[in-house]
Amino acid sequence: MEIKPTLPLLAAIEAEYIKSTQWIPWADFIIQTMDEPPMWVIDLSLSSDYEKAYAAIAPDTKSDHDFKSNDLPELALGFIYLRFLEGDVPLKKFLFLAGDYTDPSDCSIDCEYFYDHLNNLESSNNSKTGLKIIADIENQLKKKIDLAKRGRLLFKEITEQRHAPDGQGRGV
Repeated sequence: MEIKPTLPLLAAIEAEYIKSTQWIPWADFIIQTMDEPPMWVIDLSLSSDYEKAYAAIAPDTKSDHDFKSNDLPELALGFIYLRFLEGDVPLKKFLFLAGDYTDPSDCSIDCEYFYDHLNNLESSNNSKTGLKIIADIENQLKKKIDLAKRGRLLFKEITEQRHAPDGQGRGV
């Protein structure tokens, strides 16, 4: 069995969508089940933070027919939105994270888009402002969200641990 890191996995780590409490047990499981696990899996198993995890898999991550290297910022932004959608971060935090992420990135959306929404949300007394912002963002990010949802299927065994009832994960 050959296992390769995927661009969506790299983007999910960059977006902090996958936690070390998920990737470490997954990598450990792969190491235990393979006679000769790839070096990137061993490195990932030893990575306790996002920077180390990213460094562990980035060199071995290649584009394929489904995901191209220029999809990385779009995928990561989609995963940041999935963090909001799944309740990992509230709307204000999402807007800040998305603005912060898109500021230096090659993403097709400018950081000001998110910061403007954040400013509008913070200055509004209308409870419907958040719903309008969410609708606008979902419309604007539709392709990125769909790309992230499609990409997440490639590492489903890691993210399933995210929703395990006991919080410990189910393994693979």
